[in-house]
Amino acid sequence: MSLEAIDSYFEYVTARMLVINSARQMVGISDASDWPPKQVVMEAFYLLVVGERTASSSFWSPAVPVVTDLLQWQWLIAGTDLTKGQVGRSRGDRYRTNTTMRSELRKASWPWWAPKKSWAVIGNTPSGLALQGTAVSPAEQIWFGPLSFTSRVDKVSGSVYGVAAVNLSSMEVPITA
Repeated sequence: MSLEAIDSYFEYVTARMLVINSARQMVGISDASDWPPKQVVMEAFYLLVVGERTASSSFWSPAVPVVTDLLQWQWLIAGTDLTKGQVGRSRGDRYRTNTTMRSELRKASWPWWAPKKSWAVIGNTPSGLALQGTAVSPAEQIWFGPLSFTSRVDKVSGSVYGVAAVNLSSMEVPITA
């Protein structure tokens, strides 16, 4: 897993989201096994690290190892009750909210590459570590493909669980020993 690549991707998408919808919360990064957190911020994006795989043998070498991180954006939408006192399928705006969030994330992920940065911990915040990024020298890029979206509706609560899977590829430190 490339911490630099994942942090660079999250920072890139977060900065673009600020321009697209400054009110949309980008909560943070966590391991997929830690999902869901105790307190979920509704209609906010969480980035989960699902796994990792090495690039195909035609694209990988010990001199320049290329790793693909398997990532997943996750969000929950409660929706607004159309009929007071009724829950479940009475959450009328959840489709529009889900479609809007998908569109925002798709736009924030464009053009499917970003500069890779090196990250240093500079403090703590209530939501996690405070990081400071500096450009990697020589310059490197991270690459990520189009997002694959899916969602599931909880029939009892009416909540929508949104998911967007993405593969993030980057060069790693050469293997020397």
